[in-house]
Amino acid sequence: MKIPPAALLSWVVVAACARSPDAGELAAQPLTPTQQQALDALVARIEQATRESFEKNDWSILASLYPPGTFACWTEEFTDGPYSFLSRAGIPDDAHYTWGPIARYHFAPSQDDSKMQATHFVVIRYERAYLARCGNPAARIYPQEHFFVRAVGDRFQLVHYCPGDPSQLPAGFSPKWPMVSAGHAREVVDAMTPPERTRFRRQLLAEPIPLRAILDFGTRHGLTEEQTYFAIDRICALTSPSTRP
Repeated sequence: MKIPPAALLSWVVVAACARSPDAGELAAQPLTPTQQQALDALVARIEQATRESFEKNDWSILASLYPPGTFACWTEEFTDGPYSFLSRAGIPDDAHYTWGPIARYHFAPSQDDSKMQATHFVVIRYERAYLARCGNPAARIYPQEHFFVRAVGDRFQLVHYCPGDPSQLPAGFSPKWPMVSAGHAREVVDAMTPPERTRFRRQLLAEPIPLRAILDFGTRHGLTEEQTYFAIDRICALTSPSTRP
């Protein structure tokens, strides 16, 4: 199975940094009130754009927040559809974000930051009760989405890295970034029989954190992590007492 380079993002904490900043570069300079207001507004627009893009399956909406020409390096070799590298679950409007100087950020091998001229990174975090529809609101995941910006006076401009050199990817990793969509997950769930859905629901509720059941289900059906959680949500919805035939 070809593993997409998005999987390499889990390596960002241990990946080699592209630069060796000194102590002064690592010190985060506080934002001015005007800059803070500008960054708050930009993050709100990002969150709204991800929700609208995901709902319409049209990632040109999020792409429109970036300057023209930003994605010229993202050729068909690296994409699984228009702007697939931007695709993700919609970020809720109650998410929280943190920021830091770009010198503190560690890029994965699948990310080439050499030309993006970012000054800061932004990490948007939120939580999702992924078994709430199954009656377990305590089980949660904590997604986080990373963005990059360039300070231009008192405002901020979104920037984006280019894909890394495919020859530097580990064996078995595909250079294509998959399109994050609930469509395939829906097809998998709809193809299951009602007893299969009910059986999997019981597995999900059999332990506080059903990690093994989740991983096995995703692997068996060829789903990405995001698609697996979309599938779980749909299974819970279809097997809840109010929706059972």
